[in-house]
Amino acid sequence: GIISLSSPLKKKEKISSIIFSFKKLLLPIKRYYHFPLYSGPAKLVHTLTTKLPIIFLATLYGGQVVGFYGLANSIIRMPMDLIGASVGNVLYGEISNLGREKPEKIKRLTQKLQKKLVLIGSIPLLILLFYGPALFSLVFGDNWYQAGEYARLLSGVVFFNFITTPISNVASVFEKMKETLWLSVLRLLLVFLVFGFAKYLSLNSYWTIGLYSLAMSINYLTIYFFAQWIINDAIKEKGAKS
Repeated sequence: GIISLSSPLKKKEKISSIIFSFKKLLLPIKRYYHFPLYSGPAKLVHTLTTKLPIIFLATLYGGQVVGFYGLANSIIRMPMDLIGASVGNVLYGEISNLGREKPEKIKRLTQKLQKKLVLIGSIPLLILLFYGPALFSLVFGDNWYQAGEYARLLSGVVFFNFITTPISNVASVFEKMKETLWLSVLRLLLVFLVFGFAKYLSLNSYWTIGLYSLAMSINYLTIYFFAQWIINDAIKEKGAKS
């Protein structure tokens, strides 16, 4: 790839244009510097948020609880994350093409998608709520019944993650990277608050995981309303200009 792309260098008359291209390269760097500036730390904070619960659960309750939690979390997240990531990539491509000049179309598109995601996500949510422990016992054996209980507790946060993550891509389109970083920091603080609260009150693992699921569900709802605010604000701004 490098050899084929560098083939124009063989022609001397191309040298001046290449130097000029390097100067033009600085323009988008200056224009979009805030993307890596805020997205990098946001991704780091997000990774910490997903890994810290395992560390805290191991510290508070030991390896057995972590094993049950890990199985439950990975099994119920795997299909939802796969579908959610695919839908999110498609939506991101669509709203990027629409751009910031057509926020009304973006709103209609996201609302239409949101209804479908709620319908799709409700099916596994209800199954886990009513039959989670029984299903885990059936598939993995009676010794993994507790993992099914944890899956039931985590079903809410997985559901809200599924219906919210694709819509959250509007933050990148409208360049709200700084706000996204602060939302990631808020989520990290919620994790510390939940497990600090659990340790202080000596809660059992069920209460702790349930409280964690509730806090993360609220976090995802906050992200959803933030995305809606971005779109509505863009519509209002466009109306004021016209």
